[in-house]
Amino acid sequence: MSSHEASPYAFIAKLAQHPEGLGSLLTRMGFVLLLPLLEYPYADVVEQLPNALVRAGLDEADRQRVSLRDVVCGALRSDSAYWTGLAVTWLEAGFPLDEDVATAIEEMVKKKVAVQQHRHKAFQIMQRWKRRLNKMTVKSYDPFPEWSSLLAKFSQMDQLATAFRSPNPQDDHLVKLAIIGFSASSPTEQWGREEFHAICRYRQDMPPAEFSRPWIAFACLAFGHILGLRRSGRISALQEFHAEALLPGFMSIHVDEIEQLSVAD
Repeated sequence: MSSHEASPYAFIAKLAQHPEGLGSLLTRMGFVLLLPLLEYPYADVVEQLPNALVRAGLDEADRQRVSLRDVVCGALRSDSAYWTGLAVTWLEAGFPLDEDVATAIEEMVKKKVAVQQHRHKAFQIMQRWKRRLNKMTVKSYDPFPEWSSLLAKFSQMDQLATAFRSPNPQDDHLVKLAIIGFSASSPTEQWGREEFHAICRYRQDMPPAEFSRPWIAFACLAFGHILGLRRSGRISALQEFHAEALLPGFMSIHVDEIEQLSVAD
């Protein structure tokens, strides 16, 4: 779906020409109908939309149903990196945040459908908003001590991963390391498909041609631990995202120790 119209005003005018009528389209399709508005600058939509809806023949009740917040939240929650990216562009342009938008951002960050750059931008925008309101939901969480403990016990953790018998043939040694890290903060039986896909996505950013096996191995162990903390409810989705962002820094500080680790095949 794309607008292909010169302006938000022209886009709404085209929708009004549909035989079904704009009001009926809104009832049937909801926010999805208006996603193409995100393709225009936010300021232009704010300026042109009210008059465009009047000219389209919508009565007051139908105009009240047109919610740009629903459009932005729907885009952030979508499975399309295209729409999530455009929604983040609107956030950068000053689209107002509220609890609903903040929740949609949290969900976007967790789903990781959007590209990393957009996830980081949206996360930063939300953090600034929450600081201004003095209602920060991200409580202080310092993962460094726990990662230091994992690093000190890596040999033992690696042996546990070697001995671990998984019912899933796709679980190689690195996935098993993530499961062992997960088990340090949450019951092993709570590891599921969501965690498996999360570690697979995480490993995609560390191709073996560019990263050493010890580096990848410890990253998987630590990331599994983060997933376990999240699964057990000990950290929030935002804290999970924050910890993931801090992990490369911790590993860079301890790079000499990490590169000397012995990892099973």
